[in-house]
Amino acid sequence: MQQWLPAREIRALRGRTGLRDGRIDTLRGIACILIVAFHVIGADSSSGLHVADNSLWRQIAVIVTPLRLPMFACLSGFLFHYEVSGWQAGGREALRKLIRLGIPLVMVSTLFYTAACHTPSRFCTGSPLSNLVLPYAHFWYLQASLIIFAVVIGVFAAANAAVIDPKRTAAVLFAASIGGAMILTSIEPNVFSVDGAILLLPFFMTGVVFHAFGILDLCDSHPVARYSCGGVLAAALVVIMAVRWNMPLERILGPELFRVLIFIGCSLVSCVAMLLLRQNVAWLAWIGGYSYAIYLFHPFFTGGSRMTLHWLFGAVPDGLRFPIGLAAGLALPILLHRAVVKHRIPALLLLGINRPPERRAAFSARAFPAE
Repeated sequence: MQQWLPAREIRALRGRTGLRDGRIDTLRGIACILIVAFHVIGADSSSGLHVADNSLWRQIAVIVTPLRLPMFACLSGFLFHYEVSGWQAGGREALRKLIRLGIPLVMVSTLFYTAACHTPSRFCTGSPLSNLVLPYAHFWYLQASLIIFAVVIGVFAAANAAVIDPKRTAAVLFAASIGGAMILTSIEPNVFSVDGAILLLPFFMTGVVFHAFGILDLCDSHPVARYSCGGVLAAALVVIMAVRWNMPLERILGPELFRVLIFIGCSLVSCVAMLLLRQNVAWLAWIGGYSYAIYLFHPFFTGGSRMTLHWLFGAVPDGLRFPIGLAAGLALPILLHRAVVKHRIPALLLLGINRPPERRAAFSARAFPAE
């Protein structure tokens, strides 16, 4: 049976050789830009640029929705498949994920709540404790990720103990995740963002399946097939988007199931197409290397830049507020990361980076992003 390398061995290899897949980091960089841009524009007319729901800004934000968090989940799954080789390794990996995601969830969400309650923000809701249990701002993704990792690590560890081929496990879990997302379209109460975990699990498993079966290696060895598949998937995305406005189908399936099917279809096609057509773009890969810090801290700086502009100049055109907010949401979290990662305790509390003191210097410039 195929044995997958433990995560610590993969990370040690990367650390010794400097080996990073620039193409994967490029996709992370794209996802970062789309996420920050979405929050600069705002989820609705009461946030961000406060643009109308029928404005061009809003339409752009809606169109790129399938390439934001689903892409992050897909890339996490793509990097995950090496990481479980048994119950003992699964326990170690679960603890690492808990530190990497759980500690920043507690600390950064509390800082965000405190800042929101001292500024004109709609996120001064609930309490720091309740916001750890229920979905809160963008931190729901961390809650959902913890559930996804717990489930997937447990399933693969059990499959390994039962001597089941990990490829078969990946394929079965992928199919089950899609079925679960279509059946469990709404869960109340949505404790720990279990709703989001169910919706994102198919994309996570897409990444796992792609790496487990070596699909990208196969496509890389046949460039014609790679670009042909990418073109077919792009055409399929157009078809899915056209179906989106098929009102009779929505009436047949019901609005909730129809919404989930369209979201999963668009996002899966988009993620697969991006994986197949991935390229190494240096500046995007550099941004992608700081994806975790950008995700955690960009709302602090996009909102801060918007309030600063209003305080200094009053009314500022959207065409100016957008690029300034986007630049602040990308650049300032990177600077924060580079400052914080040099110090062990702040790096642990704010970024979930837990390294022995003697290793701090080697990683002071740039930390490997959350996988």
